[in-house]
Amino acid sequence: MNQNTSQRNPVIASWGGADSESNRNLGMLIFLIALGIFFAVGIGCFLLYRFFSPAANSMAPLYLPQSLWLSSGVLMAAALFVFRCTKAADQEDFVALDLWLWRMWAAAWAFVLIQIPALLEMMSIHFEYVKDNQAGTYGISFALILLHALHVVGGMIPITRLAWQSRRGRLGTKHLKSVYSCAHYWHFLEVIWVLLLFTLLLAG
Repeated sequence: MNQNTSQRNPVIASWGGADSESNRNLGMLIFLIALGIFFAVGIGCFLLYRFFSPAANSMAPLYLPQSLWLSSGVLMAAALFVFRCTKAADQEDFVALDLWLWRMWAAAWAFVLIQIPALLEMMSIHFEYVKDNQAGTYGISFALILLHALHVVGGMIPITRLAWQSRRGRLGTKHLKSVYSCAHYWHFLEVIWVLLLFTLLLAG
């Protein structure tokens, strides 16, 4: 009875059938598009405030702490680790995948931890500007960088789960799709960070 119902209804059949991978890929694509729009709106608000607000002409140039550049270097290293993860997944080399997953995990943590002092410094400058009644972009810049860092932390949850399963010898071919999804998400965050840093550097 259930089998006949599934055959008559392709939507029901797709939940556990051949279309499940397509549904997963579509869901990931929709999520990344929505997230891209979210960051685009945030960057757009920054540009509008920087160039079209009444206080735009009196704003001092935005100072970017040096640790942001260091975190960018760590992010590029993480991009290499992600690439090696996908290569290991392509070859179903789970020994190499374990190695690169943990390196990717460590690079993600390093990226976030290195950015904490920079965020605190920018927040401190923002409060000084507020205290002196000066216009600046430190508040919105802080918010954009923090939002990106929080999405990195969110992406570390599935990476941690995969790395832990790999270390315990429980990672198999059924988990490779999750590896690819993590890789796509991480590459997306890399692009967002480059665009964000480029915007802050040139427009700030």
